[in-house]
Amino acid sequence: MKRLKFENVSVRYHYDEFDALADLSFEVNEGETVSVMLGAQGGKTTAAKLIMGLLRPTCGKITADGAPLEETLPKARKIAYFCFPPLAFKTTVGKNVSRVLRLDGFGKTESSLKAAQALKRFGLEGLARKKAASLDEEGLLKLSLARAWAKKAEFFIVDGPTNEIFVDKITALAAELGASTLLLCDSPVSARGRILDFLPKFNLTEEFDEPI
Repeated sequence: MKRLKFENVSVRYHYDEFDALADLSFEVNEGETVSVMLGAQGGKTTAAKLIMGLLRPTCGKITADGAPLEETLPKARKIAYFCFPPLAFKTTVGKNVSRVLRLDGFGKTESSLKAAQALKRFGLEGLARKKAASLDEEGLLKLSLARAWAKKAEFFIVDGPTNEIFVDKITALAAELGASTLLLCDSPVSARGRILDFLPKFNLTEEFDEPI
């Protein structure tokens, strides 16, 4: 998946009175970096789940490479997901990479080989047998980058970026792979590329219509 388009997408969870995501429209073109500003509790992770196939919109339309998103199996979308702090499976560093490759359809031997190459690329080769939980945040980021590199991800999702140095490393790898990148941001501080502002707008004259 290299192109993504949201058209008037909304999501409301069955237990909630309000939309978690409301009437969102944007587009990411092939190889482009786009930052969508949604703010705190603005539906960033909900949007990410939609793209990864973990949710379906209540209304609206999502297309990938010009076709309805649901027509592309999640594992065929070649998505790399990054959040803060970075996540890892509850297993070893090496299996964190090989497991992703197995889920993407690679055989056991090929997955192990590619995982070893990815760990070496990001300086983790000596930690392959260690538990991923023992890594610090920088180590977990390297592990996330190794997974993305090993699977040759085509679409990067960066959910709620808070560390600018980490963001630069993620977008640098995306550029190396020729991947498209979507940053789902709270504020402009960690935004990169084309910035789309969907932050709530407050009218102070309406909030404070009488002098204090």
